[in-house]
Amino acid sequence: MKDIKKIKLFIFTIIFVVMSVSCSQKKYTMRRLSDATGVESAIRANPNNATAIERLIDAVEYGNSSVRAEALWILGDVRVPAGYEYFIKYANDDPDFNVRVMAIKGIAKMQLTNEMAINKIRVGINDTSLAVQIEALKAAGILKDPNLLTTVLQAVSSKNRWVKIAAIKALKDYEGANVDRVLRNISTSETDNAIAETAKQVIEYRANKA
Repeated sequence: MKDIKKIKLFIFTIIFVVMSVSCSQKKYTMRRLSDATGVESAIRANPNNATAIERLIDAVEYGNSSVRAEALWILGDVRVPAGYEYFIKYANDDPDFNVRVMAIKGIAKMQLTNEMAINKIRVGINDTSLAVQIEALKAAGILKDPNLLTTVLQAVSSKNRWVKIAAIKALKDYEGANVDRVLRNISTSETDNAIAETAKQVIEYRANKA
């Protein structure tokens, strides 16, 4: 009899703990990618739609990696100011590379050039994921912040072909004789035709711009 009472007490305790945890956690509204469709339509129709913004932020904070990435993409593509905090938060630190990619894309979309945002791009260029590196280099090319130049020039020496091409393209609007020198050197000495051709195209673009 005592054993039965102990078992019942144990079961009751477990149920109570589970219910307490469930009630204390925020109930998020976007658990699936399909949930984003209606929210995206609503926020594109009205970027100030408070309910839609709240649901997207909810998804970024509590959704799985796919939902977080999708919500970040929407926030950046529509250029929702409330997304800034989350672009900064997830650009370098989220365990999922696709979430980091979307956060960096958001920084570039919103043309964020404050010190914190630029530092996130700088770190992204040296990310462990090639996809994040490439997206961060694209962002550096869009933002054209001189504080990123040194990091972009370092990326030109990457052993990965696509990172190298992304770094060369990112240099197109950066000023400096050192930039011209690096591009000329790549265009004449690089054995990979795609890389050399990219450098030549950027050189031509810079000449026409001048």
